[in-house]
Amino acid sequence: GVVRCHHRGTMAPRVHAGAASIYCRGPLLAAVQEARLFDDSKTFVDLPMRSDPADVAHAFAHLEPGAAREELADFVALHFFPSPDAALEPCSPPDATDAPPVAEMLPRGPA
Repeated sequence: GVVRCHHRGTMAPRVHAGAASIYCRGPLLAAVQEARLFDDSKTFVDLPMRSDPADVAHAFAHLEPGAAREELADFVALHFFPSPDAALEPCSPPDATDAPPVAEMLPRGPA
């Protein structure tokens, strides 16, 4: 079957050192939360970045301070994928199988 196994763009699926400056603190997070671009405070931090966090922070630094909500929404749409899984590409690993040998060693349920 097809599984989702790798990220598009430059962000790896692991924690990126600079991501904390975007998702955990800083002016971009504050602006997004203050503008209430999303229904909750979790959605934004779940969106994968389209590029390196330093590039996103640099671009945000050039956005007009106090930018209108619509301009901020456009910025987020440009620099972030629209959903948490949107940055994943379908792939089929060459060793994937529907019946891996280890499955034969697992208990089958009540005897």
